[in-house]
Amino acid sequence: MNRGHFSLYMQTNPFMKPINLYLSALFLILFTSGYSQDTLRVPQDYLTIQEALDSAKANTYIIVGPGTYYERLRWMGKLGIRLIGEMGSDHTIIDAGMNGRPVWKSSGLIDKNALLQGFTLQNGRANGDGGGVYISGQCDLSDLKIINNECDESGGGLAVVGYTGTLRNCIVMNNEARPILFGYGGGMDMRTQGKVQIIDCRFTNNRITPTSTATGGGAYIENYNNLDTIFISNSRFSSNTLGGVGNGAGIYLAGNTFIVDSCQFSTNRSGDHDESKAGGMACNAKNMIMTKSNFFFNTANSGAAIRFNSSAECDYSFYNCIIDANGQNFDAAAIEVLKPAINLQFTNCLITNSDARAFKINYTGTPRCKLTLTHCTIAQNIGCLLYTSDAADERSSVDLGGRRIIKKKNKMNHLGEEPNIKEPKKRILSQHH
Repeated sequence: MNRGHFSLYMQTNPFMKPINLYLSALFLILFTSGYSQDTLRVPQDYLTIQEALDSAKANTYIIVGPGTYYERLRWMGKLGIRLIGEMGSDHTIIDAGMNGRPVWKSSGLIDKNALLQGFTLQNGRANGDGGGVYISGQCDLSDLKIINNECDESGGGLAVVGYTGTLRNCIVMNNEARPILFGYGGGMDMRTQGKVQIIDCRFTNNRITPTSTATGGGAYIENYNNLDTIFISNSRFSSNTLGGVGNGAGIYLAGNTFIVDSCQFSTNRSGDHDESKAGGMACNAKNMIMTKSNFFFNTANSGAAIRFNSSAECDYSFYNCIIDANGQNFDAAAIEVLKPAINLQFTNCLITNSDARAFKINYTGTPRCKLTLTHCTIAQNIGCLLYTSDAADERSSVDLGGRRIIKKKNKMNHLGEEPNIKEPKKRILSQHH
């Protein structure tokens, strides 16, 4: 019997009519529900999300209806679980009542299908890392609001370790880390293991309030053990703060290679301590490419917008970026280079209106530091275009369209001191080649 004869037989044979109806109904269930046949629903099938997690098999969808769930979820051991708030983060809330984390997940394995989506995760309180969310391993995070959480160590909002995955359309806001000595990530502490993307996310009003050293007010992202490039796109880091000796109020990047595109860093503040550093971004990565990103109104006592800390040979390139109105005092500099062996390039960038010098190169190492400006406009900054410390003078260079400028040491007065420098007139230096 060929395919056409079989189809006619199924349609005309009276004994096959019930089977046809059954097959049609099964097709509708499987292909119009939007989820697989292994789907658990809360509260229809289970009253709590934890009960659904405990009952789920591998590769199960758990669909959670709108409402507030006062739970502290422990999600472990089962691969491929997709935990989804059906009506999105505005309508589906997990509240830990300041007694533990809303979500704790650990797989220790590759878990490429794991997904946490469509929840507000709030009022978490952890004695360790990750006040709102702690994830070890692989899991995509989407449409989450991680708000009003706190912890005693790192990652006030969330801590993700050995991480591979994508953060998309997430808001990390009003979280706090309160370490005794060292703290990483007021909003997020991320230690990566594989490919990571951060897309369309906001890190706002997060803070670290330690007694000693604070790193990464909005986010701390590290990929020392990961050769994959970290992508950060169309995300905002704003109004994050650091206490103690702060470093990187908006974000701190450490490790190998990062690509940052179409991001904004604004109104971040790295504290009042004399050694507070990097209002917008601290970079301790080997390589970074930044495109179409902006820094506005960030403050610190050193490197108000950006500070480069890497001690290894590294390359940083900026294209079509705006760095405007950053600074806190005359010595801060909008952009500061601390370590040697840095190749720093700006192309088609605008660096303006800083309450400090535009650039400061300040280190005591032996390799050179090269700064190249191409088609950039540098205007209305307080102080000089470039300041280099005496230790850097002999090896630092600036390339302005083929012209090499080396800062000479300031002359001393009759007491052997550098003369007081009056605030110079504002001036414009524009390079178009």
